Amino acid sequence: MPAFILEKMCRGCKHCVNACPV
Repeated sequence: MPAFILEKMCRGCKHCVNACPV
């Protein structure tokens, strides 16, 4: 998924692609 989609799905993470598992 695009980074902006991941950012909306993962709250509190500025860089969800790197910081949060999906």
